[in-house]
Amino acid sequence: MKRVEVNPLTDPTYRSKQVAVRIFCEILTGVAMRKKGIKDPMYLDKPCADNGVSLKK
Repeated sequence: MKRVEVNPLTDPTYRSKQVAVRIFCEILTGVAMRKKGIKDPMYLDKPCADNGVSLKK
Protein backbone atom coordinates (compact mmCIF):
# COMPACT_ATOMS: atom_id res chain seq x y z
CA MET A 1 0.00 0.00 0.00
CA LYS A 2 1.32 3.42 -0.88
CA ARG A 3 0.72 6.57 1.07
CA VAL A 4 0.52 9.92 -0.67
CA GLU A 5 0.25 13.49 0.54
CA VAL A 6 -2.65 15.75 -0.33
CA ASN A 7 -2.18 19.48 -0.69
CA PRO A 8 -5.36 21.28 0.44
CA LEU A 9 -4.33 24.37 -1.49
CA THR A 10 -4.66 22.48 -4.78
CA ASP A 11 -7.83 20.65 -3.76
CA PRO A 12 -10.32 23.24 -2.46
CA THR A 13 -13.21 20.75 -2.58
CA TYR A 14 -11.43 18.32 -0.21
CA ARG A 15 -12.52 15.48 -2.49
CA SER A 16 -9.11 13.78 -2.22
CA LYS A 17 -9.32 13.89 1.56
CA GLN A 18 -12.84 12.45 1.55
CA VAL A 19 -11.80 9.60 -0.75
CA ALA A 20 -8.73 8.88 1.36
CA VAL A 21 -10.79 8.77 4.57
CA ARG A 22 -13.31 6.41 2.96
CA ILE A 23 -10.58 4.07 1.71
CA PHE A 24 -8.92 4.08 5.15
CA CYS A 25 -12.24 3.27 6.88
CA GLU A 26 -12.96 0.47 4.41
CA ILE A 27 -9.51 -1.04 4.99
CA LEU A 28 -10.03 -0.95 8.77
CA THR A 29 -13.49 -2.50 8.35
CA GLY A 30 -12.00 -5.31 6.26
CA VAL A 31 -9.34 -5.99 8.86
CA ALA A 32 -11.93 -6.04 11.67
CA MET A 33 -14.22 -8.36 9.69
CA ARG A 34 -11.33 -10.74 9.00
CA LYS A 35 -10.44 -10.78 12.70
CA LYS A 36 -14.05 -11.68 13.57
CA GLY A 37 -14.07 -14.41 10.92
CA ILE A 38 -16.69 -12.76 8.71
CA LYS A 39 -16.05 -13.80 5.11
CA ASP A 40 -19.33 -12.82 3.48
CA PRO A 41 -18.60 -9.80 1.21
CA MET A 42 -22.28 -8.76 1.42
CA TYR A 43 -22.39 -8.88 5.25
CA LEU A 44 -24.48 -6.16 6.89
CA ASP A 45 -24.33 -5.55 10.62
CA LYS A 46 -27.89 -5.42 11.98
CA PRO A 47 -27.57 -2.16 13.96
CA CYS A 48 -25.96 -0.44 10.97
CA ALA A 49 -28.33 -1.87 8.36
CA ASP A 50 -31.49 -1.17 10.37
CA ASN A 51 -31.83 2.58 9.65
CA GLY A 52 -34.94 2.59 11.82
CA VAL A 53 -36.95 0.60 9.26
CA SER A 54 -38.47 -2.73 10.21
CA LEU A 55 -37.45 -5.48 7.81
CA LYS A 56 -40.27 -7.76 8.98
CA LYS A 57 -43.43 -7.87 6.89
